[in-house]
Amino acid sequence: MSAPHPFLRNDYLILTRPIDRVIKSLVRWLQLNVPGTIVYGQRRLGKSHCAEFIKKYLSDLLGYKIAVVLMCVRFHDSYRENDFLDEIMEALGESTPSRAGKVMRQKVIVNRFLVLARRCPYKKVILVLDDAQRLQNMHFEILMTLQNELYMQYKVMLFTLMVGQPQLKTKRDLLIASGEKQITARMMADEIEFVGQRSLEEVKFSFNRIDQHCFYPARSGTTFTQGLAPEAWAADWRLGNEAEPVWTAYTSRREEMRLNPIEEISMEALTKMASYIFQNYANRPEFTGLTPEQTTDVVDSAGMLQLEALGQDENPGGGEEEGAEQTDAS
Repeated sequence: MSAPHPFLRNDYLILTRPIDRVIKSLVRWLQLNVPGTIVYGQRRLGKSHCAEFIKKYLSDLLGYKIAVVLMCVRFHDSYRENDFLDEIMEALGESTPSRAGKVMRQKVIVNRFLVLARRCPYKKVILVLDDAQRLQNMHFEILMTLQNELYMQYKVMLFTLMVGQPQLKTKRDLLIASGEKQITARMMADEIEFVGQRSLEEVKFSFNRIDQHCFYPARSGTTFTQGLAPEAWAADWRLGNEAEPVWTAYTSRREEMRLNPIEEISMEALTKMASYIFQNYANRPEFTGLTPEQTTDVVDSAGMLQLEALGQDENPGGGEEEGAEQTDAS
């Protein structure tokens, strides 16, 4: 399996339609002063890339500065308040004061959020929690305490965006069913499912970005396609030309392997296939397009379908056991 070409690690490449939907929802949530929401989806679809994009570029998209703190919720055999507070402090770039108790830890966290909120004209700061399906009720209570203190004393809004696997939605549904409105109304006021590319149009959108809007070096005017396949580019070949055959071959293989949903390509699979096309075919002399056999090779060589099938065989119920170590290799 070939690794993605370094050119295809350009940050702007990950602004695909699924990520665009999350960004638009996030902007709306901030405008409405919603205090916390969730984004959930299966593994390897690009959720972690989405979180990284938010951290790097949300200020540019909003048109004003806003601090985004990104942390990964760690798995512990047993959960203690101070462990979670230490993880927040680590994400904030703060070290734990010697002999500090819970109150001192919270004070350090609040003070750091206050500093970050000064960058924003609307006195808002965002905390993105990746792998949020690991959160327990104790963690929600800690986060609400921080929100309350920041707003009641300083009029600063701490927005929490929880990003996780489908168990996160299940947790929200159970909290709603049990009447835990103090948690759901504050921390999980809305939800959005993060999915892969689920139409030919979305695959074309991503491939066209490589052709037209992703440059290497940045702002050079030379797109990935032009730089990696100059002869094919001169002959008017574009990666977008391969969107339909790749989509057809990929979804056909998913159907053969009984993978659900049939019509879906993850961001990682899309990037690996684009890399494979450039590395093995598009750079050849007189290349004008993939043959059906080459398209099949691209789909199989990306290796993502095999990984997905393995995960489905190991976990036919569609979710991982609660408490197991989980990573979002997106």
